[in-house]
Amino acid sequence: MIAPVALKFVSDVRLFAPGTTRSVEVEVTAFRPDVAVNCGWQLPRGWTIAPAAQTFRIAMVGGQAQTPFHGDRAGAVRQREPRRQRPD
Repeated sequence: MIAPVALKFVSDVRLFAPGTTRSVEVEVTAFRPDVAVNCGWQLPRGWTIAPAAQTFRIAMVGGQAQTPFHGDRAGAVRQREPRRQRPD
């Protein structure tokens, strides 16, 4: 069995600091003619990505499509409160 498409990350690995947005480029290659595939994401809590999903339509075998997704890791780094010492 051959999958109808293959997905590949075109971008290198990205590190996301809290509160920053970065682009992640995805490339889809068709292994069958006239394919339509919806690429979506499952993200941990506190993360967002836009668009949340993207439909790719590729007419011919070997055809490719690329699109950027813009990911964001929400929130700022919280500083830990110093421990209070108990009185002796």
